[in-house]
Amino acid sequence: MLHATFALFVIAFALSAIAIYWAILNHRRYKLNLLISNELTKIIENTTERIEKTKKSTAEPGMHNMSGTPHGDLFDQPELMATMITVLVHKYGTVRLSMNDFMIPDEEYVSVYVDTDSQEIILSLDHNLAPETQLVNFTKTDDTTFH
Repeated sequence: MLHATFALFVIAFALSAIAIYWAILNHRRYKLNLLISNELTKIIENTTERIEKTKKSTAEPGMHNMSGTPHGDLFDQPELMATMITVLVHKYGTVRLSMNDFMIPDEEYVSVYVDTDSQEIILSLDHNLAPETQLVNFTKTDDTTFH
């Protein structure tokens, strides 16, 4: 009987040692998970802050990023359209538009190109414009332009 009690005592001690080992291992994992959680929280907060700053800077017209290019899509801003119309009227003089001038097919749209050499904006109804200079095309696949 003494041998059986001693055997049970050894088994209980071994199982207790295994349980303590698992508890220590789980506690280390818990600490690691907390550390990762805190780091992820910091990353999310920094990212959210950066997004908010970017939203504010793109909302302000005329703001540029480090490369000198404007934030966001400038061609969606009404100020740019008004400026372009002003420049066109200044360059070509008075323009009179009647209702017939607005009767154009829905498939027709203006392609916007930028000549990087001469720093000029090119507006064209030719959607496959390929002059000698290299152009950057800003046309969209689906036409959302107001006609």
